[in-house]
Amino acid sequence: LLGLLLLGTQAAVYVLFHQYVMNPAAERFAEFLLQTDHALISSGAQYAPNGNLQWRPASASPGKIPDKYFMDKTAHYVQQQVPGARLRVGLDEGTTTWMWIRGGPHQPWLGMPVSPMNFGGQGFMFMRLGVIALVTLLGAWLIVRQINRPLARLAAEAPRIGLGDTPDTLQPIGGPLEVQHLTQAITGMANDLHRLHEERTLLLTGISHELRTPLSRLLLTLHLPDSDFLEQKSAMCVDVNEMDETIDKFLTLVRSGDQEKAVVVNVRDWLEEMQGIARERYG
Repeated sequence: LLGLLLLGTQAAVYVLFHQYVMNPAAERFAEFLLQTDHALISSGAQYAPNGNLQWRPASASPGKIPDKYFMDKTAHYVQQQVPGARLRVGLDEGTTTWMWIRGGPHQPWLGMPVSPMNFGGQGFMFMRLGVIALVTLLGAWLIVRQINRPLARLAAEAPRIGLGDTPDTLQPIGGPLEVQHLTQAITGMANDLHRLHEERTLLLTGISHELRTPLSRLLLTLHLPDSDFLEQKSAMCVDVNEMDETIDKFLTLVRSGDQEKAVVVNVRDWLEEMQGIARERYG
């Protein structure tokens, strides 16, 4: 995505540069060439050597149609400003580049030596875009790698966190600020889960230990003869009260001060239900 965005930005820069820099410069250059050609013809320099200038008849075809962007746009503006005007570029004897302009359909060709104009061409443009794309993709890969390293480690530690274990290696390792905050939040969650796991183990162990003694006494009493069983009734009530107090203590610990939610019931229906249970179990 970063590569596409930067390449799109670079393409927009090229378009805007050609639209607002190269094209106006080519139009001004076309005006300058036409004014120079008309001025020389008006001064009587037609078909006469004038320094480095050369002349060709209107029927000649010197040079060739320019294929570079700037000169091609200049030739376009020359034809647009004066109907019948033409612009050509070609090599004379040797390596000298000549630019030929004809200011009208029946005017002679004016040749002027110019320095080679090299604006890079399309090959240079594509090469530059390729370098930009390569550097951008390399930077994007480094950014994604920096983000994915802590995320990959968090994913590897997730099973241990789910089991209630606190990973010792779960520490911030850099990366974006959001990833660091995520690491801290998961570390806090792992510590909370570990604490809850220990409290659950403690609660279950405590309930098992505290209730085993009174339950054993009740089971022993149930095996006594009827006369002895009635004599132990008060002791059985003490054991039941002890178990009830133990359960209340552990429930208070689990609730951690939270109030139990109130539920509205029909007292008559509840008493009838308890009466049915007592009649069924104890006659």
